Amino acid sequence: MWDFGFSVSDGPYFRAEAQHTLPPGRGIGDYRELVLGQDASFAWHHLQVWAGSLRSPFRGSARR
Repeated sequence: MWDFGFSVSDGPYFRAEAQHTLPPGRGIGDYRELVLGQDASFAWHHLQVWAGSLRSPFRGSARR
């Protein structure tokens, strides 16, 4: 009847194509993103309900 899920992803915020747009001395790895996701679903006969949420705190480098 119930189903629950959780997912995590971590990696660079920018794609490689953005390297030339970054400030001098900065790299793609200096801008990282963590995405946390969770979902729940309920199904009973013809009734089906889904819900989900994502959280994505941006973690930029503290270097200046």
